[in-house]
Amino acid sequence: MKKTVQVMTVSVLVASLLSACGGGGDSSSPEPTKPTTPATVIPETLAIKAAASADVGTAASFDNSASALAGLKFAWSFGDGSSSTEASPKHEYAKVGDYDVSLKVSNEDGAFKELKFRVSVNNRAHVKGLACTGAADSGWCWQQPKPSGNSQSEIFFLDAKTAWSVGEQGEIFKTVDGGKTWAKQNTGLRSPLVSVKFIDANNGWAVGSLGAVLRTTDGGATWIQQASWLKFDAYWQGAPSALHVIGPNTVLVVMDDYLSVSTDGGASWVQNQGRPSQVGLDGTLWTQSYDKLLKSTDFGKTSKEVFSSPKGFSAPPTLLGTTGLVLTRVNSMWDSNTGQNRTTTELIRSQDAGATWETIEAKGLPTNEYLYIYRIEFTDAMNGLLMTGNSALYRTVDGGRNWVAVQLPALGNAYQYDLRLLSGGKIYRQVSGSAGAEHNFSEDGGQTWRKISVPKGQYSLGEPKQLGEKTWWVKSNVNSFYLSSDGMQTWTLISGPDAESVQRSFRATWFFDAKRGLALNAAGELQETLDGGLSWQVKLKDLVSPQYGDTRFQFTSASKGWLLAGDGKVYRSEDGGASWSAPLSSSRRISAFHFVDDKNGFAVSSEYSSEDSAEKPVMLASTDGGQSWSKAGRFVPNTSSIQFSSALKGVAVGAGGRIAVTEDGGKTWVNRFTGVSASLNRVLYTDAKTIWVVGERGVVLQSVDGGVNWVLAQQGDSADLLDIQFLDAQRAWIVGSLGAMLATQDGGKSWQRVYTGTQKKLNKVFFVDPRTGWVAGEDGSLLATGTGGI
Repeated sequence: MKKTVQVMTVSVLVASLLSACGGGGDSSSPEPTKPTTPATVIPETLAIKAAASADVGTAASFDNSASALAGLKFAWSFGDGSSSTEASPKHEYAKVGDYDVSLKVSNEDGAFKELKFRVSVNNRAHVKGLACTGAADSGWCWQQPKPSGNSQSEIFFLDAKTAWSVGEQGEIFKTVDGGKTWAKQNTGLRSPLVSVKFIDANNGWAVGSLGAVLRTTDGGATWIQQASWLKFDAYWQGAPSALHVIGPNTVLVVMDDYLSVSTDGGASWVQNQGRPSQVGLDGTLWTQSYDKLLKSTDFGKTSKEVFSSPKGFSAPPTLLGTTGLVLTRVNSMWDSNTGQNRTTTELIRSQDAGATWETIEAKGLPTNEYLYIYRIEFTDAMNGLLMTGNSALYRTVDGGRNWVAVQLPALGNAYQYDLRLLSGGKIYRQVSGSAGAEHNFSEDGGQTWRKISVPKGQYSLGEPKQLGEKTWWVKSNVNSFYLSSDGMQTWTLISGPDAESVQRSFRATWFFDAKRGLALNAAGELQETLDGGLSWQVKLKDLVSPQYGDTRFQFTSASKGWLLAGDGKVYRSEDGGASWSAPLSSSRRISAFHFVDDKNGFAVSSEYSSEDSAEKPVMLASTDGGQSWSKAGRFVPNTSSIQFSSALKGVAVGAGGRIAVTEDGGKTWVNRFTGVSASLNRVLYTDAKTIWVVGERGVVLQSVDGGVNWVLAQQGDSADLLDIQFLDAQRAWIVGSLGAMLATQDGGKSWQRVYTGTQKKLNKVFFVDPRTGWVAGEDGSLLATGTGGI
C-alpha cells in the first residue's frame, strides 16, 4: 500500500512539472468547471396556512409560506392515513374528529423542516345558516322552529322589508326580505331582551331584563353593551315596560315607577321618579294623575303642573303631533227635574304644548248614563274617534265639539264578538254566527268597511300595524308575528310558533346516521329526513292516533326497530321505518319497553288484579321480536324507564328514587338502595356492569356492579334530567328541563354544563358521532349540532 502511494505521488509531480514547462500534454486549455447552483433555503419562518376547522365532505385547503419557492419538496400527512406531495393541496375528510396534520419541506441538499398543525373536522352541513349559540355555525342550532324556538318579545319594522326582533336568551334577529329569512346577530347576552327600536337603518337600541342595554351604529352587525339603566339600589331587576329613542344619543327607558335616561349614547344614565303617560317625539314627558297633568322637558328631573282638574280625568292624554294635546273629562250630576243623572263630556285642548288650554263640551255623546271612555284617537287636529266601554263608536270632524254615532254594518243573525278602536283611527270588528266568524276593517273612521282575514289558527286579530299601502303586520297572543302584503287578505308567519306547526311538533325522533332520521309528530304522522334534519317529509299519514303519552323509537339495527306511540301500543318495522306492523299486544296498554336485540324484548303493562280489585303493573317478555308477548311476572309500580343488558338482567327506575333489578328476565325484582328521593326518569346500560340513571333535581346515579350498589355522580342542578346517551365509554350527554345539558369526556368522572340557547324542556338527546347530534324538546323544538355542541 505504501509503494502505491509513492508511485501516485511521483506521477502527479511529473505531470505538474511537464505542465509548467509547456510539455508533456495537450496544448489546449482545460475545460472550465461549471458553477454549482446553491440549494433553495427553507425559510426560517416556515408556517402552515390552513383553517383550524373543516367539515366532513368539504375539501379543506392547505398551504404554507414556502409554497411559491422553487426547488423545494413537500410531504403532507393529513392524520387520517392520506398524504400529498403538492405544495398547496386540498383534502376531504370522511369522518369528524381532531387530526394532526404534518408538513415536511426539504431542499436539494437534504435539509428539511417539519411542522405540525391540528385541524378540527366537524359536520356542519345540516346547521349551515341556522341560528346557533356559537359563531360560524357552532354550538347548538335551531332546526325547528325557525329562526328560533325561543319566544320573541318584540319586532321593530323600519320599512316593509327591514326589521329586527328581540327575545329570550339575548337573541336579536334581522330580516331584509320582509321576514322570509332571518339572520342572527351576536349580542353576547343570555338574558331576555324585551324591546328594540331604530331611528334609521344604522342606529338602534335594545333593552332587556337585569338592566341590559345594547346599542348599534351599523344596523346590528355589531351590538355594544352600554352602562346599565338600572337604579343602583333597585331591588327589582325585571324587564323595562317601554323604550323610547329620542335621537342618536338620547334614549329613555321606563321601568315601574321610575325612568332612566341617557343623553350620551348609553355611557351614563340618570334615574328620575315617575312613570309618564305619554312621551312626545321630542322627549317631552306628560304624566297624568287623577287630577293633574305634569309636563317635563328634562326627562323627569323637574316637572311642571300645566293643568288641574279637581273632578279628575276620564282617559289618558292624547298627543297631536309635537305641540297638540287633548284631555278628557266626564262630569255626572243629579238632575232633580228629570230624576236622573246627567252626564256631560268635556275635551280640554292645547295647541301650544300646554301653555294655554281650551275647554269645550262634547255634544252628541250620551247624557243620560255614566259614560266610560275606553279609548279616544285623533288622526289630526279635527278628526277623531271615541269608543265607550259598551263598544259604542262616535266620530268628530270639528276637533271634538260635535260627535255622531258611527253606523256599523248590520249584524243580521250574527252577533258582535269584538269591536276595537285602533291607533290611527282604524276600527276592527269581529262578528260570529252560524256561518262562522267574519272580520271587518275600516280605515276611514267607519264610513266604509272591507272584509279581512286573521292568521291561520288565530280566532281574532290583534292590533295590526301598517307598513305600506297594503302591507301590515300583527302580533298574536302567543308571541307569533305575521305579515300581510295584500291588505290583510292573507297572512304569512314570519316569526314564532303557528298552530299548524304545533299540531305537528315532534313527539319522538331517531337518527340512523348524519343524514337520515325519523320522527313521529303530534298528528300521528311519520316523517323522514335525508339531510340531517334540515327538511322533513311525511312518509306515512295516520300511522298512530294522536294521543299524549310516552313516545319512543328504538332500532337494534338499520332495519329492525320498534315504536311506542302515545296510544300505548308498540309498532314494529323490519325495513328501517318504511313500513310498520299492526300494534303489538294490542289488548294491553304499554307504558315502557326495551329490546335487548332483534328477538328479546320487554315491556311494562298492567292487568286487573281481582285480589286487589285494581290494575297492577306487569312485565311482558317477547322472544320473537315483539310478534307475541307473555307475562314474565308482577312488576314494581310507578316505573318510568326500563332497560336490559341481556335476556335475564335488567333495571327499572321510577318515582321516589326507586331502582329495582332483575336477574331472571323480569320474573322477580329486588329493590336497591339509592339514597335519593327524587323521581328517576331514564336508565341506561353502557356495558354489562355499568349503569347510569338520571332524574329530577339534577340527580345522576351510577352503578359499576350491575345495579347492586349505586353512587351519586351528580346532583344540585335545579333542572329535572330526562334523557342520557353514551356514544362510547368516554363521551356522553344528558338533557332535561330548563334547557339543561350536561356532557362528559371522561366516562362520567366529571360533567360540564353545556349552553343550549334555550330554556325549553329537552326530552331526548341523540348523537351519531362525537360532533353530530340532535336534541328534541317541547313544542316541537329540534336543536342540532355539527361541532359536538360547543
